[in-house]
Amino acid sequence: MLNTLKIPSVGRLLAALALLGLTWTGEARAELDESGNQIRWGNGIRTEVLSSNALTTHEEASIRMVSRALNSVTYATDDLLRYQLEDPNAREVMKYVASCALDKTQSLEWSDRFGHTHTWKGELGLCPEWGWDASGASLTCQRWVSACVLARNNAFGYRVLLSMRGNHPASALTPRPSVMTDTSLRFTRVRVPSTYSCSASEMGATRECGYERAQAEPHEPKLMGSVGYCSSPGLPVDLGAGGKPPASCDTQLGHMLSGDMVLRVCEGLGACDEDAALAQSQGSCGTIYPGVTFTCPRSRTFNVMLAPYSSNANWGSVEIGTRAPLGGSVSYPATEAQVFPIREGAFFGNLFGSGAVASGMKVYVDSAGVLHRKLAPVQGSIYPKMYACHDPNWTDGAAYNTARLCARPGMNCVAASLGACNAWPACEQSAGGYSTCTGGDGARYSTSITTYLNRACDVVQNPALCKTANSSYK
Repeated sequence: MLNTLKIPSVGRLLAALALLGLTWTGEARAELDESGNQIRWGNGIRTEVLSSNALTTHEEASIRMVSRALNSVTYATDDLLRYQLEDPNAREVMKYVASCALDKTQSLEWSDRFGHTHTWKGELGLCPEWGWDASGASLTCQRWVSACVLARNNAFGYRVLLSMRGNHPASALTPRPSVMTDTSLRFTRVRVPSTYSCSASEMGATRECGYERAQAEPHEPKLMGSVGYCSSPGLPVDLGAGGKPPASCDTQLGHMLSGDMVLRVCEGLGACDEDAALAQSQGSCGTIYPGVTFTCPRSRTFNVMLAPYSSNANWGSVEIGTRAPLGGSVSYPATEAQVFPIREGAFFGNLFGSGAVASGMKVYVDSAGVLHRKLAPVQGSIYPKMYACHDPNWTDGAAYNTARLCARPGMNCVAASLGACNAWPACEQSAGGYSTCTGGDGARYSTSITTYLNRACDVVQNPALCKTANSSYK
């Protein structure tokens, strides 16, 4: 079966003009934000930060946070909150709080004692009303944001892309029909060199620049490459944008609708440079139409990068076609559910308000700007109202969650691990996720967030702990 997808283009006529000195300046292409994507959400707040910061591990600051608007005015006028943001860990927590709560039209600015302005932008929009409501965050809002922040925690702060799902009216927690190619190196915030603009005119598929992405939500695969899925690791996959597989030259795959584009195929979710490519093409079988054959990787995911043949040219338009010549199946673009197949578990509870942090935990910044950390050793979770359960598919879910949530084994964790999600606390299942879970306090949390991973060892990078019933997804 051939699968097709439309994606934009322009041609080699412009490249020829460039050689004659007649250059086209092109459109301004958007630079990526730090997260590198807006469909999948980065998991990167360190356990150390979440367990020791001047916002959520200071009870009075936590109470004030949710009793006031989450906006620039609050953090300029409330003396306690203004001082607490001098703690770099508090600023890191604020980045995730704002990202989870506010939508993309909202942001929060704060100036430190040296006059440097810090800006935190909204992304998911789980409760944008917190940004303007002077009475603060509702209990439901607090719980959604708490689940979102906890879901994005990992022990070492690696940037891990994941899929977060929940029964929330905002679209951010609903799986998307496609997933963008990420432009950062795996586990980092370092952008792949090939995704930067070329400093001089360059041509062809082998160049290490000019594979740019101008993307915004909602995702439009026609603007740039997407992630694909192949069902059979080790078997060949043919892919083209109007070209034929170079070995057989038997079948045209996809179409070059306008202009002249080149393509590169990379393993996994993220862009790559030439030396890491699974395949690349600027034309196949004696034509200018790109076509490649590559081996389906163990992760079962691949992504396509696109660029004009000439770095001076504007994007054109192509259809990507695929096939699996020796069996199996290929999907391009793949759905978010296909790209993130491993259900990790559920996260729920409340980071905020009275009684939300264990006694003996107090991090604060005094009026002189001196940071104080008073951290008592706490058996289990420092947040009595934060909970997590693991998917029953993990071979040793308890050990997995300990590594995921605790600063050290069983101590100063950022949530209480309640066991398998299908046992007590008996989470309800909805559309493949866990929709409502019972916390250790007996409360029912309909604000739970279920996380899904691309590979089993993405978050807990210890092969002994990240074993699942399907070990092929490591």
